[in-house]
This record gives sequence, C-alpha cells and structure tokens, in this order.
Amino acid sequence: MIQRILTLCRYLFFNQLFSLSGAIFTIATFIYYFLAFQQPTPEIDYFILVICLFGGALSLLVTLSVATRAHMAASYPFFTRLPNRVEYLIAILITSLIYATTLEIILATLALWRHGPQLTINWALIIPPLWLAVNLVMSTLALHATDLVTKEWSRTYIFTTLAVFLLSQTPSPAANQWLVDIIRQTARWFQSQDQTALFTYLQNFSTKVEDHIIGNTLGTLFWPFKAIADGTINGSFTRPQALAPALLILYATFLFLLAADFLATKDLHLIEE
Repeated sequence: MIQRILTLCRYLFFNQLFSLSGAIFTIATFIYYFLAFQQPTPEIDYFILVICLFGGALSLLVTLSVATRAHMAASYPFFTRLPNRVEYLIAILITSLIYATTLEIILATLALWRHGPQLTINWALIIPPLWLAVNLVMSTLALHATDLVTKEWSRTYIFTTLAVFLLSQTPSPAANQWLVDIIRQTARWFQSQDQTALFTYLQNFSTKVEDHIIGNTLGTLFWPFKAIADGTINGSFTRPQALAPALLILYATFLFLLAADFLATKDLHLIEE
C-alpha cells in the first residue's frame, strides 16, 4: 500500500510540477515575496502570519489543481489497478501538501535571507505545527470543492454550512434583528394554531438569536485560527491556544474521512483533457 501511494505521489508531483498551473504557482510565490517582504521585516508575528496565510491559500489552490489533473482520463490505469480508491485520495493530499509546503518554505527562506526577523529556537519549533495544520485543513477542505470527490449536492451543503458559520462571526445588527422578527412571527402563527410547544420553543430560540448566543456558538468553529493569530501576536501561547493546531488536524481528519467516503461510494466519471 505504501509503495503504491509513493508511486502515485511521484507521478502526481511531477505532473503538477511541469504543468502550466505549477509554473503559475511558482511565479505567484515570488510575486508574493516581493509584495509582502519588499521591506525589512523584523517582526516575527508578521513573518509567521503572512506566510501562514500564503501557505493556506496555496494549499487550497494546489489541491484543486492536483485533484483536477488526477480526475482526467489519463489516470484511468491507476484506478483499475488500485484495490482501494482511498489510496488515490491519500496520494493527492500528500502531493498537494508537499508541493504547497515546499513553495512556502522557499518563501520563508527568502524572507529570512533578505533582512528577515531573528528566528529563535523556540519559534523554530512552534512554526512547523502551525503552518502544517493550516495547510492540512485547507487541503482537505479543497478536496470537497473538486468534481473528483463531490457526491451529488455535498459541495453545496458543506460550503453553505461553512458560510453560515463564517457569517456568524461578524453578524450584522440589522440582519440579526430581521431574523429575530421572522422567528417571532412564525412563533405567533403557531400560537394562533394552538401549537403551544412550538410557540415556546421558537420564542426561546429567538431570544438566543437576539442575544447572539447562537452566533457565538457557531463562531467557535473558527476559534483555532483566532487562537493561532492571537498567540503569535502576543508572542506566547496559552495552554488552550497551544491545542489549536491539534484541533485543526482533527477538523482535517473529519473532512478527509468524509471525502474518502464520498469517493469510495460514488459513480466515477473521468474527464477528458
């Protein structure tokens, strides 16, 4: 199994490396370097967060590119020889992470070489889990945006749910009040129909929405990203904040298992180049 996955990784990596999209990603890395690190950057928090943002975005785009190329009809011989489709998905994920992380390391090396911050041993040990956790969760999320993994309406459901969670982070007062009014109007309609239980439930729910309890609860999904940013800016991590990378890895594990289930049970239609 490991040998098959490594073979697939080599094939996908060099396929991506010598493609047009591979050249674009490499050029984008140097452009980002000149835009973000043109001036000396002695602040370690700026160095970590700016490169972490780049790595996450690049991991998402690279995974989309690798998965799209892996979905082409030229990959048919691999599917027929593999005992399990999940091995193919693992190879796509590993290839994407290696490719994106390599470009991220090149960017970090250039930034350090050209008047970068003083990198202490403590920060050198902290940076890898932060960057890798963000890259991993973005790559697994990108898998669900590809036609290779998407099963029926799964892409719509997943990204709509994430959009709702994201919007709950910064709720608009007007939109929040509009939602409260709609819920209360619905509750009064149930009251007029003598549905006391539903009326009571909706009234209580509208109160929680009005007090932003629901929004704050939904917003906890993005707490690891906030914890990483806060800990980096403050120069040290509290015990809960130190667990943020582990929680991101847990997110990535769930997303990958969901993607593996979709791919293993769907009717696969390879696309022509």
